[in-house]
Amino acid sequence: MPKKLLTIEDLRFAAKKRIPKLAFDYLSGGAGEERNIHRNRASFDNILLCPEYIISLPDREQKVKIFDHIYNGPIGISPMGLANLIWPKADTILAKAANKRNVPYILSAVGTSSIEEIADIAPNNAWFQLYVPQEEHICFELIRRAKQSGIKVLVVTVDVPYPSKRLRDWRNDFSLPFKIKPSIIFDVLSRLYYLLFIFRVSNFADVDLLVRLFKGSSPWHHHWECGYCQTCHISNSRYSMCDALCVLCFAVGMFCVRVGHVVVTRQTD
Repeated sequence: MPKKLLTIEDLRFAAKKRIPKLAFDYLSGGAGEERNIHRNRASFDNILLCPEYIISLPDREQKVKIFDHIYNGPIGISPMGLANLIWPKADTILAKAANKRNVPYILSAVGTSSIEEIADIAPNNAWFQLYVPQEEHICFELIRRAKQSGIKVLVVTVDVPYPSKRLRDWRNDFSLPFKIKPSIIFDVLSRLYYLLFIFRVSNFADVDLLVRLFKGSSPWHHHWECGYCQTCHISNSRYSMCDALCVLCFAVGMFCVRVGHVVVTRQTD
């Protein structure tokens, strides 16, 4: 890690300069006027670590046993939806880090890497977060896939009965289905390093898909399936923010560019 990145705020500042504004605000922002974020940070700032002196600590360690597994510390990586929008392959990068350090990694139900891939990367450290959808078949299919992949811990989220008012996202015109607007085009194109990294990890086999999009046809109808997140993969959602950014980057000569791990497979008739 570069010496100048010494604190969380250093990392936050670097990320703000490197990734598009809509991605940074989605990551850093909260609901409403974000007062709860400020309260949470203030609570952490008020925690005092009280040292104890003149005592023997021959076997100092932070290991903890959670759900019959011993982890190297009482911390983990929390779930983040659409993580691969923030940085390409962010889900897999975090899963590999958690596996290396032996701490839990919780994959979001709207993660942009598959349950199976994360379970394969971190077989003893992967947990799965479940937003309970209205469609029961989606809910049970996600649970089935997590169980078959060997994931032993299910984290059920119950605090989002209705979409929250994320004001930063509204101001950035960030919504699903994703729509390309001039402000978003400028935002993405202003982050050259971000685009170049996406270009490096992109799948050039998807050029045919983008050509179909430019012709105005519907490439998913009977032919294509976009599995950009767990839930939409099952519910057959046909349009995502990831695909819109692909078209944008292709238009400026980046060929087939995918934000994160967007899997496109040809369906059999």
